[in-house]
Amino acid sequence: MQANSDGDKNPVGNEHGHGLTYLLFTNEEYCPCHAPMLTGVLKEEGVKPVIVRVSSIHVQAYTTTSKLQDLEKVMTERIGFKPAEKPALMPCKSIDCLFKSYVDLLARELFWEAHEVGEEIWRLGAPQGQYLAVVAGIFAKAQEGLLGPVDKLVKQTLTSIILNQPGLGIGLDLNCILSQASIILSCGRPEAWKCITTPAITISYRRK
Repeated sequence: MQANSDGDKNPVGNEHGHGLTYLLFTNEEYCPCHAPMLTGVLKEEGVKPVIVRVSSIHVQAYTTTSKLQDLEKVMTERIGFKPAEKPALMPCKSIDCLFKSYVDLLARELFWEAHEVGEEIWRLGAPQGQYLAVVAGIFAKAQEGLLGPVDKLVKQTLTSIILNQPGLGIGLDLNCILSQASIILSCGRPEAWKCITTPAITISYRRK
C-alpha cells in the first residue's frame, strides 16, 4: 500500500496487539470458533503469552518477539499452516490519512490494527476515534471466538459512549456493527466497512 498524497511519512498503527507482535498465516479451513483451540495448542507448546484471531482469509497469531520462532514452528509444522505476507500499513500522521487507513484495515479484516488506528485518531484530538477503536475492537474479539462479549459490547459499551458524548455515533450504524460481528462469528466474510458512513464521520470529527 502506498502512502497517500498528503505528505504523511510516520507510520501509525503498528503490528502489535496488546503489546504483542504477530505472524500471519493463510486460512483454508478454520473459523473464529477454532481460535481458543489453536490458542490452547500454542500454549501447550510453551508459546505464552499468545492470542489467536481467525478471519475468513487469514489467521493472526500474536506473541512476544522472543517467542516468534516457536510460534511459527508450531503453526507450520504441527498444525500445518502456510505463512502469509503481512500487509504494509499506510504511513500516516493526519486524521484524514488515518481514517482512510482505518477503513482499509476493516476491509482486510485486520481489526486489531484498525483498533489501534482508531486510538491514534483519538489521541490526535478527534473524539470519534474512541468509537472507531471500540468498534474495531469488537470485531477483533469476534475473531477470537468470544461469543458472549460481542453482543454485550455492542449493546452496552457503544450505547454508553453515544449517550455520554452526543453526536459521537454519527456515521456509525449500531445494527450493522452487531450484524457484521455475527457474520464473523459464523465464519462468514464480513463487510465491516459498510457500517461506516464516511462523510458523516468526517464531518463529525472536524467539529471538535
